[in-house]
Amino acid sequence: MNSKDLKVSFGKSVLVTTLVLYANFLIRNIEPIALRVALTVLVYLIATLLIFNFVKNYKSILNVNVKTVFWSVSGVLGFYLISVVVSITLSLYYEKKISAPPIVDDFTIVVIIARLLLFPFVEELFFRRTLLEGLSNRYNTKMALLISAILFALAHLFTDSALIIVLIYGLFFGYVYLKTKSLINVFILHLLLNTLVFFCSKKVRLFFSVQSHDESLYILGITFLIGFGLITLSLVKLKRGRHR
Repeated sequence: MNSKDLKVSFGKSVLVTTLVLYANFLIRNIEPIALRVALTVLVYLIATLLIFNFVKNYKSILNVNVKTVFWSVSGVLGFYLISVVVSITLSLYYEKKISAPPIVDDFTIVVIIARLLLFPFVEELFFRRTLLEGLSNRYNTKMALLISAILFALAHLFTDSALIIVLIYGLFFGYVYLKTKSLINVFILHLLLNTLVFFCSKKVRLFFSVQSHDESLYILGITFLIGFGLITLSLVKLKRGRHR
């Protein structure tokens, strides 16, 4: 099956994503963590194969455009900075003072490999390479992008991620995929995002926990401007450039 022949209905995309969500709900507390990671990856691979035989279409995985990756990375950095501003601002509003994050040792080799490599790959394979590709061949592009991003957000229902933030990232990753038709491009972006969240988010909260209210607002203002500038530059370059 050629990717252009792949057509996915709204009903089928919702059904398969619901099965993924239900399976992840069942295995979310399984120990040891290595088994949980393996089962999660298996769930996404099976879900993908239910729709699209990616094994026979591996060439699409290898396509990559360095310039597109560069400008897309700028966008991810911008969105991450904006998400930090929103998170810290809400905390300041409700808590008045940022509390230091709890010290939890998540830096095991299994967790790092899962969050930075395995999960980004299988999620991009399923949500962008399979669902978004199939939906865009059946419906108009904007509708396909919105549906795939909403399903991507809903798949994170049983995680500690803010669904609205995940939805925004889903829209951006989907936009990049539609521009490039490259799984590697969006995988790199997803890997970068997870790396930032995994290694930086607690350090960011720790940094703001020792700042005064006024200092925090000043830093947040500068951060917002930088993030907005990176997003704008990224979207302009992605819209104007040739990416395949």
